[in-house]
Amino acid sequence: MLSRPSGGAVMKYGFPSLSNIRTRESYVSSYDPRTRTPAWVIERLGGDTLGGNADRKRCDFKEDDRSDACVRECAGVSVCVCVCARVRAACTQVSACVRPCSVHVFHRATNGDYRGSGLDRGHMAAAANHKWSQKAMDDTFYLTNVAPQNPHMNQNAWNNLEKLCRSLTKLYANVYVCTGPLYLPRQEADGKLYVHYQVLGTNHIAVPTHFFKVLVLERDGRQGGVELRSYVLPNEPVDEKIPLERFLVPIETIERASGLLFLPNIVRTSGGAVTAAANK
Repeated sequence: MLSRPSGGAVMKYGFPSLSNIRTRESYVSSYDPRTRTPAWVIERLGGDTLGGNADRKRCDFKEDDRSDACVRECAGVSVCVCVCARVRAACTQVSACVRPCSVHVFHRATNGDYRGSGLDRGHMAAAANHKWSQKAMDDTFYLTNVAPQNPHMNQNAWNNLEKLCRSLTKLYANVYVCTGPLYLPRQEADGKLYVHYQVLGTNHIAVPTHFFKVLVLERDGRQGGVELRSYVLPNEPVDEKIPLERFLVPIETIERASGLLFLPNIVRTSGGAVTAAANK
């Protein structure tokens, strides 16, 4: 029987930010209620997550609503913001409820917002990465793991990048993947930089201009250390003939654009796709 990757294991190299943390069966994420999309999603890929009998045909995109059971459980209860369940249970420094079902209706994406938009509900943690458990795959279909993607990009270049991440599990002991949206400026006719993006539906889901993936490639015990790779793809049709290496960028580029700080538990010797040593 395949074992579940725990939240603590997924977050081995630290949190890019600490706002609206959500723990699912197959990933950990930070939800941005302003854009109605994830700020980032982190998952661990390995031989124990890619194999299994989970069936995508049994999955449906769904909202993160507040069920009656959740309301009863959360009412009047202060819950620790620690992600690790064992730490959370023992922690006495408590704040507001951070259960994964707690997206307020004002800040929630719906399937109706995507209907007729011509854009895909693009997974951040890919369904195919989590065949080890039907529940794990189901959890990738929450709309808090989704952002609007150009269908040509989603089904071609982005899909190829997801396949590359899975193929790297044959070369590395673990592959940690952090994925999220970007909203990058463009220079217009007046010479000034502007950030423009579309919004979808009555809930105004933000359509990112770009997407990023930051990969932490963990070598086995004999070699030690990790390798970093970071990619940025535009949210528009991308020629599949362009090698994915053309989309590699220094990790600092993504940090500056996103407001996130990746891999706080790694000592980086230099920027970009470089070798680094894990902080012991």
